Amino acid sequence: MTRDHLIPILGKKGDRNYIPVRTLTTDDYVFIVKSDESYQLVPSKVISISMEIKLGYYSPLTTAG
Repeated sequence: MTRDHLIPILGKKGDRNYIPVRTLTTDDYVFIVKSDESYQLVPSKVISISMEIKLGYYSPLTTAG
């Protein structure tokens, strides 16, 4: 994931907002898959943020699709 990837978070009104990863803070709630067999997405508070650099592919967003 790069700094410009969009990630869904729980908005202040209980809605789902998409923000760039670079703006994520420990005050945000991201969605995770529930550990039971329902596979529901549930909000979970961000407890820490770290960066890890690895070699890989980058797929930028473009206006042309």
